Amino acid sequence: MLKYTAGELNFFLILMQNITKILNNRWYECMRYDHPVVGKTLVVSAPHTINVVQEKKLLKMALQARPNHAPTLKKLIYVLSLLEEKEEAIKLISHFLKTVQHTLDDRILIAKSYKLIGAFQRIISLFEPIGQCEDARVILLISESYYFQKQYQCSYRYLSKIADCNDPEVLLLKQKLNKINNNLDQCQLDSYAILENDPKNVLAKNYIFEHRFKNKDSPSVKGRHFDSSLLKVLSIESFIGSKKLSEFNNDVCMYLDAREGWIANPKRFTTTNGKQLLKLYAINQNMPEAFNVLKDVISKALAIYLLENESLDSGYFSSIGTEYLFNLWAIELHKEGFQRPHIHSDAWVSGVFYPKISSDVTENAGSIQFGISNHNNEFKVIKTVVPKEGMLLLFPSYLSHRTLPTATDSRRVSLAFDIRPYR
Repeated sequence: MLKYTAGELNFFLILMQNITKILNNRWYECMRYDHPVVGKTLVVSAPHTINVVQEKKLLKMALQARPNHAPTLKKLIYVLSLLEEKEEAIKLISHFLKTVQHTLDDRILIAKSYKLIGAFQRIISLFEPIGQCEDARVILLISESYYFQKQYQCSYRYLSKIADCNDPEVLLLKQKLNKINNNLDQCQLDSYAILENDPKNVLAKNYIFEHRFKNKDSPSVKGRHFDSSLLKVLSIESFIGSKKLSEFNNDVCMYLDAREGWIANPKRFTTTNGKQLLKLYAINQNMPEAFNVLKDVISKALAIYLLENESLDSGYFSSIGTEYLFNLWAIELHKEGFQRPHIHSDAWVSGVFYPKISSDVTENAGSIQFGISNHNNEFKVIKTVVPKEGMLLLFPSYLSHRTLPTATDSRRVSLAFDIRPYR
């Protein structure tokens, strides 16, 4: 007679319940849960009860029972795209379009999956059969596709059809096109108008910050004034009690090494010669105690950070309530690995914790830099921070930043996170 532990029986029960919900078009019950409060201020924002690798396995099992079940097909297409399994995703999309009666909303979901895997010409082709479409979502997707194919005039022509310039994705694309045309003055005017209604708008703040520091005649803006309080650097060693920092960092790295779902050189993110592990806080994951401690440290550091900067910019740094959405992901860089310049456009305060940094990281190799970027991949450095093991760094999400290529084969592991008001 087979014997199972209580934990194994519970796993099989949950698995069968989720399969039943999928087959009965009740995905929302598998995927959503009430946000638990973590510590005093941080609320887990990952909406999944299972990680994406487990989702893929579960969805494929469901499709064996009902091969043409539209909700399951759409969800699997999204998951495959999220994991950047391009060939399988494209094959399943083709099957979906041929066998399932679909709507414009379905095509938009498919287009977003194409976007995740970088199939931009397929997005344009996807909407050709429906002719002229006034749906702003479709127009934006087509405009983005032309942009990523460097057809900037076509991109701008489509983008100009969208009246709502306050939409974050429209604003981001408009920023990119204005930078190509070197039209930051217009960006600044638009940004001030947006900040009147939304003082925490990251893209508008980025416009104004970069306009303030822009200097056409100099390759560096190090001489300009930069308020050092925008960057909060501290060591977590004093927060972890009697445990040694090396043991704490080792617990974090061992857990990351055991996790499935790492994506090498993800196309939709900025990592090069490295890999990323998304959404670490799935609700049924047994996270080690080190991660609970880390959340508590980040919560305390955030409270201090906001107090220190509220007088600098009360509109942006003022606290809203006592709870914040929190998203955490892991990054591992290999030899010559780096992150391209970027901002965190859908966040508010961002940060990074370093559990594994080699001793050969310097200002010129493996460090993180803050500054101003443009479409020619030029980056004007304002501030450089050399990471150390156990370092926690917080900064406003509107600051453009990058990492310099690592010089050796030594591991460089970091945990990046975003925080935004929980409204």
